[in-house]
Amino acid sequence: MNDRATDHLFRHATAQVVAALTRELGAHRIDLAEEATQDAALKALDVWRFQGVPSNPRGWLYRVARNRALDVLRREANYESKLAQHVEEHATPAARRRGESRDAPPHMRRWTPPAVGEVPFDDAELALIFLCCHPRLSPDARIALTLRLAGGFSVDEIAAAFLAEPATIAQRIVRAKRTLAAVDDRVELRTRRTLPAGSTACSRPSTCSSTRATTHTRAHSS
Repeated sequence: MNDRATDHLFRHATAQVVAALTRELGAHRIDLAEEATQDAALKALDVWRFQGVPSNPRGWLYRVARNRALDVLRREANYESKLAQHVEEHATPAARRRGESRDAPPHMRRWTPPAVGEVPFDDAELALIFLCCHPRLSPDARIALTLRLAGGFSVDEIAAAFLAEPATIAQRIVRAKRTLAAVDDRVELRTRRTLPAGSTACSRPSTCSSTRATTHTRAHSS
């Protein structure tokens, strides 16, 4: 496989894997989805060089990335369990009576791995684009985040498209991820008829269309 084909494969396949993992883990785990996918891509470059490209490279990347994410989540859950035990052991009698020692710290979230089934790629990219087009994000943040997560472009490539410094784009993406983490939105693709009244998702198709058009222009100018 030549360098151009490899770049094409990784750009598209890794974007799909990030989309699938983000949909599975939730918006507050975008960073974990991205980091796990990057780790899987690095492992693929090493393994595929000797074993060849598998018949389903996207599925291979997803399984490796998902296992990596699960390892991180298990370590976090283990730490949370030990922390809760420590708090329980050192809680004052008054705190025990109030039940404070039984509550996990508010900043820590448990995540239960879903049952292993088919790789959830169907509509995952579209769901990720909808997430990137959240109304709480500015237009420039939506475009930068869409290019990064759904397009697979590097920060330097996005900065070139915006005629901006890479550090500026990196900070824009970080702030956008923090906003989405605070919202912790799980985008489910439903028809307008099945959406609850007043849902912000109703306004996203037009926002996504505008972002998609601008993203297409930016991507081809990078």
